[in-house]
Amino acid sequence: MKKATHADAVLIARSMNMKVDVVWDIIGGMNYASYSELVMAVLICLKPLPLERFTSSDQ
Repeated sequence: MKKATHADAVLIARSMNMKVDVVWDIIGGMNYASYSELVMAVLICLKPLPLERFTSSDQ
């Protein structure tokens, strides 16, 4: 496995039209086998939580 570097963060940030610092905070030092793992990590961290499920008054 490889370890994510700042250069990987730059590449992914540019391809996703994001700030390098944000991507680096997420993937910095992460072990990965392919770039798709790093991209998925970024996407998962940016996905908002479904808070309406926890605050619903229907329960």
